[in-house]
Amino acid sequence: MKFLAIVSLIVILIGIVLAQTDPICRLEPIPIGQCGDSFVGYTYSTIRNRCVNFAGRGCSITGNFFNSRNECEDLCKEFNSLREAPFTYFFDRAVERIQDIISSYTMIPL
Repeated sequence: MKFLAIVSLIVILIGIVLAQTDPICRLEPIPIGQCGDSFVGYTYSTIRNRCVNFAGRGCSITGNFFNSRNECEDLCKEFNSLREAPFTYFFDRAVERIQDIISSYTMIPL
């Protein structure tokens, strides 16, 4: 019963975190057409929690693509420091702790 409660809590908390970011940040950058125009910019990596370089070819690019790193970070980056976002900081630490507890019971790394 405790396990089910913990899993439910994690699912709810992950939903809250995902709702806080713009949906475009979870998309892939998608080159449109076969024009051969070169586009260089940034895309947000949810795994790394930072904006990374992206280069693609096409007529245009839609989705998770930004012309500048600042534009990308302003819209997508989650802040993890206590000073910048106290709620997110403590929330992230709580989720990490819950994942550690679940991993210790299930022997499956999260």
